[in-house]
Amino acid sequence: RPILIMYYILYPLVAFLDWLAEILESTVRFKAHAPITEEEIKTMVEYGVEHNIVSPTEQLIINRALVFADTSARTVMIPLQDTELLDATMSVRDALPRIIASGYSRMPVYIDRPDNIVGIVLIKIAARTFVENGGDKPLSAIMVPAPRVPDKIRIDLLFKIFQKTRKHLAVVHDDSQHAIGIVTLEDLIEELVGEIADESDAADTQ
Repeated sequence: RPILIMYYILYPLVAFLDWLAEILESTVRFKAHAPITEEEIKTMVEYGVEHNIVSPTEQLIINRALVFADTSARTVMIPLQDTELLDATMSVRDALPRIIASGYSRMPVYIDRPDNIVGIVLIKIAARTFVENGGDKPLSAIMVPAPRVPDKIRIDLLFKIFQKTRKHLAVVHDDSQHAIGIVTLEDLIEELVGEIADESDAADTQ
């Protein structure tokens, strides 16, 4: 599950912060109104690496996490022109081959024009519909709502939206409410741990 994945990804950061708190409590006298700066945390991380308390991989994740809250959805989104979309009026029968060929488990659905994304179609629902009734239904009948977020939203807040809605894909819109791209949970995870290669990526390289 996504939350379990994030637990394992963020565990080094949590463990490090626990260790940092113990160090501060035992060696440093500080006041609540004097918070630790980002540079001080990085210095402590470097100290942890030098003394084998923090691994280089954990250092990378921690440093990425420190800038996580400064990154916007626009920075990590896939632009609309690079996104494969499906017309809501398309039948499940016609759309299913395209979904399968895309290699994705979910795809955005639009009405009238590409920047009017109204939902997401899940491959498992499309496949079940095809088996049950031959796929005569339009995608608009089986699509599920997609969270819509402004392009300026911080991705740490976006992650909370994914967590709350249990969705893996959100539509990014501009100030005019027009869709300009999509962002996925995988995009956010990659901001912390680097690019994730899936089975289809591996197949493309063979």
